[in-house]
Amino acid sequence: MSVLTAVAPGDGRALGDFDISTTETIQQQMQTAQTAAHAWAGVSAAQRAKILAGLRPILLEQLDSICDIIMQTTGKVATEVLLGEIYPLLDLLRYYEKQAEHILCSRAVFTSPFAFPGATASHHPGGLIGMIIF
Repeated sequence: MSVLTAVAPGDGRALGDFDISTTETIQQQMQTAQTAAHAWAGVSAAQRAKILAGLRPILLEQLDSICDIIMQTTGKVATEVLLGEIYPLLDLLRYYEKQAEHILCSRAVFTSPFAFPGATASHHPGGLIGMIIF
């Protein structure tokens, strides 16, 4: 099996070796993610907000180690990690915790009464999204 070595951009030292996934492994991981996406789709917006709210205290508790990992893997300094990565994430989590139900609720959409009378807009989870990074 082939291996990729992660290298710290700041000093060039090896951070670790990672096996390159096989097609079968990727398919299994995609199936697991798809199953999780279907389960998440069945969770109400209010409950999703509660679940995500639990992430904020974990991030704050692990702040130093998370910052260290981001600094090692990106070459950013602590201030850049905090201002560019961590604080915006904490703000977004707080925002969605408070606004998720309002953002995701079904609502009337005002259109031409002749074309789409009584039209509504509703939001549903989109399912699995994959990304391949080289």
